[in-house]
Amino acid sequence: MADTSAAACLGADETLFFPERREGQANHGSEAKQICASCPIIVGCLVDALEGRIDHGIWGGAGESERRLLGRLYHNRRRDPQRWAEALRRHISALTGCGEELVNRNGPGASCGKAATFNRGCRCAACACDKAMDGRRRRKARRSRGVAA
Repeated sequence: MADTSAAACLGADETLFFPERREGQANHGSEAKQICASCPIIVGCLVDALEGRIDHGIWGGAGESERRLLGRLYHNRRRDPQRWAEALRRHISALTGCGEELVNRNGPGASCGKAATFNRGCRCAACACDKAMDGRRRRKARRSRGVAA
């Protein structure tokens, strides 16, 4: 689960993130998505929602239909990490209006989607996601061995 202490949505009205769908409403959840766009843990929040298969609300700047599309790519990310990374870049770029902070610092042809590349300085969405997943795997392994986290 993402560390929510730095979340941009802390203190925000919860009803913004669980809007009721109305006929003819084109900007469903746009206020919540604006808050998500400035959040430092947007990727972690989205990953938690995809892993938990959360159906309702705005999570990581994605509504229900967006999460369905992203979810397919997320669950197949081990087979095709570049496709997941590109989808995540497009999603965040659509929210923020630019993708400048999602720069791959590994150079051309480098493999993204690995915690090791994140540790070397890559802050692309795939590497950030795998870094978060790596911590979860270690905690889960400790719990299964009976060691306190």
